[in-house]
Amino acid sequence: MEAEAAFNIPQARAAIARKKPDIILLDLGFPEQAENGFQLLAEHNQSPVPVLVFTAQENFIDRVKVARLGARVFLQKPISTGQVM
Repeated sequence: MEAEAAFNIPQARAAIARKKPDIILLDLGFPEQAENGFQLLAEHNQSPVPVLVFTAQENFIDRVKVARLGARVFLQKPISTGQVM
């Protein structure tokens, strides 16, 4: 298994463009960024690449928005690496 981390939206876009991933594990919050994970999720709404949302945010509105934007799974932090896998 190979993984690549991105710490902001532009890095994530570049990594995805460089090598199409088999899956995206996306945290909705990017501190100190003008954009957030919802924007990146929306860009991949019609993509065949499954997106798993991994976030500390826990409210019904965010869960509905994530589902409407096509994420396959909503994982609530904290969660172990084993549970994510």
